[in-house]
Amino acid sequence: MKFFLAKITVFGICLLLIFGILAMIPSTPLRLGYLDGFLQKYEIAMAIKQPKIVVVGGSSVAFGIDSEMMESKLNMPVVNMGLHAQLGLSFPLEQVKEVVKRGDVVLLAPEYLLGKPTKRMLQKISRYYPRANNYYSLTLAEVARSNIEDTHQRVLRKIKESIRNVLTDKEVNIYAEDVFNSHGDMIGHLNEPQTMHPFTKMELEYRYWEGIEKINSFCKIMQDSGVTVYYSFPPYLDAAYNINEKIVAKIYEDLSKGLTIPILDQPKDIVYPRDLFYDTFYHLNQKGKEKRTQALILLLEKQLAADQLL
Repeated sequence: MKFFLAKITVFGICLLLIFGILAMIPSTPLRLGYLDGFLQKYEIAMAIKQPKIVVVGGSSVAFGIDSEMMESKLNMPVVNMGLHAQLGLSFPLEQVKEVVKRGDVVLLAPEYLLGKPTKRMLQKISRYYPRANNYYSLTLAEVARSNIEDTHQRVLRKIKESIRNVLTDKEVNIYAEDVFNSHGDMIGHLNEPQTMHPFTKMELEYRYWEGIEKINSFCKIMQDSGVTVYYSFPPYLDAAYNINEKIVAKIYEDLSKGLTIPILDQPKDIVYPRDLFYDTFYHLNQKGKEKRTQALILLLEKQLAADQLL
């Protein structure tokens, strides 16, 4: 009996060692779907030689800007660098530093109280974009955990895809394909019906946003490089605004006092009804995107003219 238990113990230890070693080796990932837009947007921005407008934020920017319309009205190339709130604020700011040059304009429009990035998201992105490793550091344990989680998600994805393939009514997943246009705008949802998530948490928890200091530090570097930076609030569902109106007002007060760059609008200016949103209280549909972009064009025209950049 003791010999049998010893063999089982050794076998178990060997399995743990094998899985541990495998977890430390980043496998070549499958396509990341929506997240593939990260590198696509970078390449679009790098290919533009003349002064351009770069819009930065999370998915509210990806869904909420019609770059072609803005480019046509302002006579400047426009790149939509928005992707995912789980990348946090510091990460996209670091990426933008690599794609801008003297004469460019950066429009920051992050979600409210945009926080720290998730380690799993950073790990996945860095496999496609090695320079991303310069933006953060992970411990060996965090890398191992991320690889295990990624393998688990890959297996689940393949199972779901296999099941979906045998169904006559296939589920539409707008986040699984190449869904960005040549400006970096999210377009995969434009012909799809509204699918607002019913259980999305809408309550904000107030804190003095650490992003203010990060933005000011970023803007100092941009100013020294001849790049102009503006700030705009994100589009927001009226129901979410009503719940968080006092907190949003406090955030606006903090930003107004703390930021060293022009703020183009006020939160209440971009509060829209449900029929202008797609699936969350930050993701605009086609009509919402057009309304948001038209408003931004007017604000940018005024500010750019004041700064003698038009």
